[in-house]
Amino acid sequence: MPSPFASRLSTNYCPSDEEIIDIRTLLIEPKSRLKRIDDKIADLQKAIDSLTEERASVKSFVDAHDALLSPLRRLPLDIIQEIFVACLPTHRNCVMSTVEAPLLLGRICSSWRAIVLSTPRLWARLHIVEPGYNGIVPSSVILEEKVAQRVDTVKTWLTRSGVCPISISLEGVRQSPMPTGVLAPSSTRLFLQALIPFSSRWQDITMSFVFSPEALETLFGLAETDVPMLSKLHIVRQQHHGQEAPPSVLWRSFAFLHTPTLSDLAFTGYQANLLELPIQWTNITTLLLTGRMEGLRPDLMLGILSKCPQIQTCHFGLPYAEHGTISLDINDSVTELVHLRSLQITGWLDGITGILRPLLVPALREFALNGRMSALDPTLPSHLTAFFARSQGLQGLVINTYLFDNISLLELLRNLPATIQRLHVSNVKAILDADAFAMLIPPESLSGDPQVAVSCPELQDLTISGGQCPSDEALVRFVTARMMIEPPRARLTRLEIRLDRAMEFDIRPRIQPFLDTGLKLYTTYHPPPTAQMFSAWHGLVDDYPR
Repeated sequence: MPSPFASRLSTNYCPSDEEIIDIRTLLIEPKSRLKRIDDKIADLQKAIDSLTEERASVKSFVDAHDALLSPLRRLPLDIIQEIFVACLPTHRNCVMSTVEAPLLLGRICSSWRAIVLSTPRLWARLHIVEPGYNGIVPSSVILEEKVAQRVDTVKTWLTRSGVCPISISLEGVRQSPMPTGVLAPSSTRLFLQALIPFSSRWQDITMSFVFSPEALETLFGLAETDVPMLSKLHIVRQQHHGQEAPPSVLWRSFAFLHTPTLSDLAFTGYQANLLELPIQWTNITTLLLTGRMEGLRPDLMLGILSKCPQIQTCHFGLPYAEHGTISLDINDSVTELVHLRSLQITGWLDGITGILRPLLVPALREFALNGRMSALDPTLPSHLTAFFARSQGLQGLVINTYLFDNISLLELLRNLPATIQRLHVSNVKAILDADAFAMLIPPESLSGDPQVAVSCPELQDLTISGGQCPSDEALVRFVTARMMIEPPRARLTRLEIRLDRAMEFDIRPRIQPFLDTGLKLYTTYHPPPTAQMFSAWHGLVDDYPR
């Protein structure tokens, strides 16, 4: 709209008395027009509000009838149940929470709740956490109420599982002092008592708790006939300051361990003679003995293995030898395990050569040696070489140990089985120097002589962790050489390098063609924090500027 005051608008100009009268006269018609427009908008808004209300009513009618046409309503009950079962976590047991199935599914609608409650498979897996005092719970009364509530939930949950085999994981808590200084009472026994009535359907059981006599005695009454479905049992001893390990006589009272269905057994922190347990070792296919296993000596380990002819997977954690290297009194007998495919030995490896010497494992595919020794054993590489010679089908090897210096590492790499496809070398005391790394490069790429032996000609997956070698240039040469191997099935598919140095240059551009064809590369560099080592701020509250 034209205005005689256009040049004065949006400025700090102060009009005179005469101009104020002119401005007010000028605005009489625009203000009247503005009111008419506002009145028209109000009328239109009333019409819109009326239409909006009418639309909501019609939409509610349509949506209610469209719901009747939902394909989900026409699905057979068994299909819906399968969908619900597929909603359960696959890598662990279900938790007592409404944020995930099955409890979440029962909160959608009444019909879904009815389906959930009538589907036993939805309730056949349960993770139980024992409530414990952690300084936040204000009183023992509230803690007792929470325990009682959770115990009741366990009973209700497992009752809904019908006749299905059940999988249970129980996570107990360590006793912590209450504000009065008195230890909070352990409720592990109450949870174990709640599980006993369902023992006939135990299939996969994991228990982690403090080994108090009160808790262990709860299991005394179980006979092998009470657990006819039990196939997997993992028991973890939680450490508690000042608590003594339970006597062996308690464990020998566990008659249910004699069930012939038990094939997967794990003990963590057990401190008695395992051979005294009433276990049918001939049926064991998976055995894991880890943690602070003070009772697990190398000779006992061999004794256990000799009683497990069907074993397929084995993991032993050997304890610290207080008196130095353990010498094994082993005769020339051979322990043959024709079904063993995976063997992992961790912990203090004094006496490891005596363990490897009598083992004959022709079907072994995966072998891991993780730990350290009181002193380096110069004969270890030769014993490993002999062990590998008896395991010519070995495909995966993990060496995560402080057992080797440069010379012994070279000897080990030189004698690895040609069938190795996966090699993981980490935390090695010796630096993986150029000589050792070059052994993994096809010889024709170095010397042009195809007759020179190369370690691991079938290598596809390599992980090296720790140390400052190899150099980035050596990595490029290694990748280039391995990716040119014929036939293509023997080429590198995955390389992971974690080095304790700074990156020299980005190797990706130089090997990009191989990355484009599928090579997976993972590189991590951790240079020493020299700036902090020589910091002038050390010892102050803000000891390093950020």
